[in-house]
Amino acid sequence: MRRIHGGDVYSLGREVLDLSVNLNPMGPPREALEVLSRELEGLVTRYPDLECRTSTRAIARYLGLPEECVTVSNGASMAIQLCLMALRPRRVLTLEPTFTEYRLCAEALGIGSLPLPSLDRDRGLVPDPEAIWSALEEGDALFVCNPNNPTGNEVERGTLLEIAELCRRKGAHLVVDECFLELSTSGEGGSLKEEAAGGAAVVIRAMTKSFAAPGLRIGYVVSSPDLAARLRELRHPWPLNNLAEAFAQRALIGAEEYLSRARALIRANRERLILGISKAGGKPYPSDCNFVLFYFPGNVDLRGELLKRDVLIRSCADFLGLGEGHYRVAVAREEEVDLFLRALEGISVSS
Repeated sequence: MRRIHGGDVYSLGREVLDLSVNLNPMGPPREALEVLSRELEGLVTRYPDLECRTSTRAIARYLGLPEECVTVSNGASMAIQLCLMALRPRRVLTLEPTFTEYRLCAEALGIGSLPLPSLDRDRGLVPDPEAIWSALEEGDALFVCNPNNPTGNEVERGTLLEIAELCRRKGAHLVVDECFLELSTSGEGGSLKEEAAGGAAVVIRAMTKSFAAPGLRIGYVVSSPDLAARLRELRHPWPLNNLAEAFAQRALIGAEEYLSRARALIRANRERLILGISKAGGKPYPSDCNFVLFYFPGNVDLRGELLKRDVLIRSCADFLGLGEGHYRVAVAREEEVDLFLRALEGISVSS
């Protein structure tokens, strides 16, 4: 299975408005960028810390958890790989449609996967505890993306706790990907980070989306201390460079206010985006975070048509359970949302 992700502006050879990746529309915290600029020479010429102590300490303080429960990784993709290597499930269960890396990483490690169709057209991704209970006879690790990519909706915390209990009773592992949670409606209120620290689940996060820093590849896992020790044994040396460590340390100071302002901006622009897509003939799914999945009917390659207008969105045809006509667009700044909607207005659903 070929990897397809947003953000592939490199193959285009020109500048476009990239709404195929879902980053915090506020951009990175200015103070963190200033630290990198001011200390650049030292950060480049000094060897990184093998154990990433600076970022581990900063992340643990930000989460309000012990340092021994945090394992830093080179982005969320490495975190997924580390979890699979440490847990060694015989088969991975995924609620589809969802982030494809769970299945791809499992496949690369020789681990089987079992997709569970979980799409509700009116509500997005809706886990079925009864179906999960039955599937846990065949798989012993369940990956849940919350909020889910690409549907954008949150899974209720009560449902996640119910699923965690099902996994416990079956002797299975629950891995929750919270990479978009800090930008979602619930924010930290929907997290299972404390349950993960206590061993009832495993949580994967990254600063890629929430802090608009995809180029630095700052990911981490929250888990029990015992599992964290195993993850660190499996992790390759120097998972973060000095720029990433310095950015994480500064960006997480005062992060609550920064993320609160981001959520307010996202909420306002998301409503405008959903309304505009609907007016253009699209059918948006409900979203709780910083992107919107929608269906655009008719015989039209919407991604291709928008590219002619220098706007890039994510085709979701490769996600299980979606197919042609499904697209994902980031909730960006107001002026960028306007550019997208103006480009969309000129495209007919019957083209």
